[in-house]
Amino acid sequence: MIQLINKIRISSVLFLLLLGYSCKEKKISTNENSADFVTKDSFVENDTTSINKINKENKYEKYIYYDSHFQSGGKTDFSEISKEEVIEKFKKVEVLVSEDTISINNSKSFYKIEEMDAKKFFGKEYLYSYYTKVYKDFFDIDIKNTVSYINLDINNNNVSPFKDYFMEGGDAICSNNLIFLNYKRYIICFKKEDNLKIINNPSNCIAKSNFKLPYSVKTNIKNVKYNILKCDNILGVEDFLCNEKNLRYIALPNLEDVQIVLVPMDCSDFNYRYYLLTIFNSKVVANEYVEGEWYEPGDDSYKEITSFSIDENYNVEVKTNAVENGKITLKNKNKFKITNKGFLEKMN
Repeated sequence: MIQLINKIRISSVLFLLLLGYSCKEKKISTNENSADFVTKDSFVENDTTSINKINKENKYEKYIYYDSHFQSGGKTDFSEISKEEVIEKFKKVEVLVSEDTISINNSKSFYKIEEMDAKKFFGKEYLYSYYTKVYKDFFDIDIKNTVSYINLDINNNNVSPFKDYFMEGGDAICSNNLIFLNYKRYIICFKKEDNLKIINNPSNCIAKSNFKLPYSVKTNIKNVKYNILKCDNILGVEDFLCNEKNLRYIALPNLEDVQIVLVPMDCSDFNYRYYLLTIFNSKVVANEYVEGEWYEPGDDSYKEITSFSIDENYNVEVKTNAVENGKITLKNKNKFKITNKGFLEKMN
């Protein structure tokens, strides 16, 4: 029942062929068993009479893009489109759900909520293991035992946009006010709008800071403990993962709706290197190298050490000292003001 990967490394071709066959076989069976569940006349996108009637009779709940995850086949397997393009596309997609009707950008279909044993739903043991782990790790959804899913009116399985975003056979996993669509090997998560004000806010994704201003702490890389960002809807953090699956960070005191974090960039020649990020409206607005050291590999005679501080007014001072043969001199000093929109305005 899973529409998995269209393009992957040559070594996975056999896997995909087998998967495609098993999905097709299973979905035929499902469609035959569920063909008689529809209790109303079916309609498609151009049936404006039915659409207008349902608009009057049904009360819809709105679902909005919340998160997404690319199903990668490995380090050398890349997506057709970027995460930014996915976010841009699906933030424009409107999903409305009533008691018996689902609408995607004004195209509507009747549906029914079904439940199935998870192992039966996924069909193959390796698919069961893969997807139960993905949904738990990236969306905190437990589907090890039972899968709840939207099953479309059979007449709309192959009608756009449903065929573009639903699994083969017109299915979409749903749980805890979440609906999971599929697009170009991405799992696209939509969440009911009432909950988005709480959950989609980065302040609920990012841990509360244990620090108070003024802040001038030197990070001890030997015993530092990082928070792990579980949300996947903050645009721009992918540039600071440093070969990790999720962003590691140290939470600093917020400025109104601006989240401020210190992020390690220890995946190159230097394991002591930190960037200050500001996050506003689910997007990294600014970043600045603020703490760490630089030196020529193999040469201990010269080193540059950078440190920073933040005062009570969210003024950031970044200093770089040059250490040469034991002598310390100030090489550079910059001051920034963090604005209530997350920008770093240079003060000198």
